[in-house]
Amino acid sequence: MFSCHTKTVVYSSQGQSSQASPQGSLHVSHIDTAVKPLLASGLDNGRIYKWAKGIQDWASPGESYKISDISQSEILELQQEILNRGLKLKLHWSASRQVAIFKMPSLLHSAPLNTWAATIFPSLCTKLLEIKPRCLNQASVVDMGDSEIRLVTGYKQPDKAFGVYKDHGSDAHYTRMHPRVVFESAVSQSKGGARKKAELYLTETEVECQVHAVVILNFENVPTQLPNLTVLDDKKCRVTLEVWVCNETIGTRFPLDDCQEASISSGGIEDVSLEHGSDDNIAQDCLSDTYNSPDVSSNNSTPSTGTSKSLGSLVKQRGETIVVLDESETVEVELPDLVLDFYDFFRVCQRNPGEKVDAENRPINIPIRGLRDTLLMALKDERGRLRELSTAAGYAQGSAAGAVASTTRTRKRRAEQEPAAGFAEQSKKQSKSGKPVAE
Repeated sequence: MFSCHTKTVVYSSQGQSSQASPQGSLHVSHIDTAVKPLLASGLDNGRIYKWAKGIQDWASPGESYKISDISQSEILELQQEILNRGLKLKLHWSASRQVAIFKMPSLLHSAPLNTWAATIFPSLCTKLLEIKPRCLNQASVVDMGDSEIRLVTGYKQPDKAFGVYKDHGSDAHYTRMHPRVVFESAVSQSKGGARKKAELYLTETEVECQVHAVVILNFENVPTQLPNLTVLDDKKCRVTLEVWVCNETIGTRFPLDDCQEASISSGGIEDVSLEHGSDDNIAQDCLSDTYNSPDVSSNNSTPSTGTSKSLGSLVKQRGETIVVLDESETVEVELPDLVLDFYDFFRVCQRNPGEKVDAENRPINIPIRGLRDTLLMALKDERGRLRELSTAAGYAQGSAAGAVASTTRTRKRRAEQEPAAGFAEQSKKQSKSGKPVAE
């Protein structure tokens, strides 16, 4: 029913999709090459296999598995070993604490988002490739799946990421994927936790691999089971959508895109700072992600929170919160489009920073009706799964209770019979001895 697309798909300027090579797969493609030699030697294979075996034995949807005192090289090797064992888990790693957390997403967590993303990707690419500057012709749009993204403090693995695929020269070594728009499905985490993760993506990614926008799906009242596993806690589910971006700044927060045309013609990217001036001298409207930003308001949206006090001044919510699904509503309302910005993917070219994209061409409208439909199907499947578990748990508890009741009745009958049998035995002895029987 659902498509859980996780492999990398590149959409070229010719409009064709193609699977990337294994070396370009999401798990190793954007890890720096300096890290890769660590995978070949100097590792304790016993620790790797022990961790992998523990994760394989544990694997349970919606649950987390934590490993302490694990290095970066061990993380990469363990991730590959887990893949070899047929498991697909999400990874979060803290470099400062040397802690890795693996999580197996539930069907509700991963399937609706991946199915919807697979349907919108081709039209999104077509729109982007039509309006991008000519000197970015060598850059392609890429579906990075749930690729790990390297942060200053470790690694995070989003539920989905769209990015750009840049050719930095004839050598394939310089062809890299850069995440641009990240999607997070907050089924098992709080709204505040999802926003904090969005801040990490936006502020802790490297300049050349900077994430420009984070789309969050927030879930409320997800179907669950009560602790006794016999009653389905089936409230009306509500799903909202938010887009988070960096606040407008000049310079490194909004870097210029590399000029692929320059790298191909001259064998490298020329230094354009003397000719065009530094980033600080470029007009802000060339770089700002909210300059003439599209209006995403609608009747089915809630007011924007703007800059979050808990997240600081570097990031903010763009536009308003969209209610994708509210099961408590009896009347179905028309859904607005999710609106992304062309600058979420491509920024102004280094070679010609004054050649900006016209404001009317920047909005990228993405229908979300398909997302609501997949959410409804996933919720139906999840409730069916939970009811089956509840029925099985109730049957098991009923069988156990029946066995206990049967044992109790047997013991009670035996207790009732034992005094009578004892009294009869004593009466028989009394008749022989002539002594009275004590009452």
